[in-house]
Amino acid sequence: EFMKWRYLDTVEYSVDVDDRIQDVVIPKLLFQPVVENCFVYAFHSILPPLRIQIRGEIKDGHWIVEIRDNGAGVSEEEMRRLEALKKNVEEALSHKSFGGHLEIGGKALINIFARLYLLYGDGTVFAMENGDDSGFCVTLGGIWEENGL
Repeated sequence: EFMKWRYLDTVEYSVDVDDRIQDVVIPKLLFQPVVENCFVYAFHSILPPLRIQIRGEIKDGHWIVEIRDNGAGVSEEEMRRLEALKKNVEEALSHKSFGGHLEIGGKALINIFARLYLLYGDGTVFAMENGDDSGFCVTLGGIWEENGL
């Protein structure tokens, strides 16, 4: 809402989240950096309206929140770099690479993945993808239990 005030009528957003997700304990500031990235990276080369859609649901025993923008998307090179950092973090945190170097690379998305992985392990839901036409989507989640975590 603050960014809508700042950018006036150029920003449109929607939030559609299953009420049951509100009971899930998650790390602090999990979604804020993803939304902030929309303004820092996604919207710099497009004309308004700038759109952000946040959708959350319970699916297949997981809580899932999807944050999608209509921005420029991520280059293939940057996507490869993010995926490599994610793999490195997963291997280090799961002890698959004993003595391995844990590198976040100054990337908020990888920091978010690491925090989710520490909480949910192999039950972590984390995906990054470019949209078909434009934009970028980050999907976050973890194991869902009826009475929260």
